Amino acid sequence: MPNIPLLKDLLPATKGRLMIMNTDGLLYNRKEKITVADQIEVERKRMTAAEAAEFNELYKNEKLYIQYTVRG
Repeated sequence: MPNIPLLKDLLPATKGRLMIMNTDGLLYNRKEKITVADQIEVERKRMTAAEAAEFNELYKNEKLYIQYTVRG
């Protein structure tokens, strides 16, 4: 990563539930200057309220790490 064509397939399919440690300087769309971080936020808004609540409960984005708890 970053493989922009792969990101363009994965972000909509996962509704933004894709974790990338460092999105600094990564452009999702070079022509329109849309960053990967901005596009992740756009896609996350497509989640239902229940999906967003569960994701936000299990996802932690700290300064030094990203953590996602998988329920078994």
